Amino acid sequence: MTPPTHWYQTIAVIPQTTTSVAYRRLARIFRDRTRRCGPFDHELQKQGHETRVTVNIFEHFALLPNSWVSRIADAAGIDGIKDVTAVQWSYEFETIRDERWPKMIRDVTIHYRTPDSDGIIVIETKVRPGALDLSKDITGYTGHQVFDAVKGPKQLVYVLDDASFGLYADDLCADGSHVLRWSDIIGIQLQMFAELGLAKRLLSDFIETYRSVLARLPVSGLVTTNITVTADNTAPASVIKAIEDYISWTRVLVNPQTDAASLASIGPEYLSNEISFADRMALHISDARVNYTEAIWRLA
Repeated sequence: MTPPTHWYQTIAVIPQTTTSVAYRRLARIFRDRTRRCGPFDHELQKQGHETRVTVNIFEHFALLPNSWVSRIADAAGIDGIKDVTAVQWSYEFETIRDERWPKMIRDVTIHYRTPDSDGIIVIETKVRPGALDLSKDITGYTGHQVFDAVKGPKQLVYVLDDASFGLYADDLCADGSHVLRWSDIIGIQLQMFAELGLAKRLLSDFIETYRSVLARLPVSGLVTTNITVTADNTAPASVIKAIEDYISWTRVLVNPQTDAASLASIGPEYLSNEISFADRMALHISDARVNYTEAIWRLA
């Protein structure tokens, strides 16, 4: 398979505009020239890299109702997150050193809102055994002063490969964190897609396409049973359109013969102007600067 040359060759859910929050949270990754995999390539170019896996799987939540936050909380054993009215998230949010905690980077930062309060969930992801440092003071993930403006609860959830889950889950929970497996996240997504009210044929096409994405990622424990279809052909037109776009894009995305130009031609118009990883890596820093500390995750 030819390695990807552009960021959109690695993402299954494509933002429709460059002004959207979805585009900004992805740009935080693909515009970051420090996220190197080897001397020249970007982390998004490596098939099994943790960054690519995290972004690809979590971007599926852009197609789902806000209640996905409650589903994650319930699965992780976090009580009290119900009736989520708004949610926003970002990747690789970085905080500078303050008087309490050193500089830290968070794989996923989620800001959610309920009728009663706001809250923060920080997610740390791992895709290979032995990648955790249990000596690290994990309280700093949610303890930085930048989160003080959010008065509600702040939780840390680890999403691990199955081997790491078996090794570390008990110790992490004992320290006050919460732990899930990638298969738990995948199961939540599949069940929620089954509940959207898609026509059975469209739902079947979606699940087949979704699994073709996961087959390219190093995650195990894929949920294939106990998916309950609660409605049929009742989804809003906007949801149907989003799913149809996802299927059309992803079927071309997973075709090893598809080049970047072919993908750009079927995606949003702005893709034709996106530059390659190599070109971006070669830009002067003033032309490619990433604001590592921009709180893209923050709700208005």
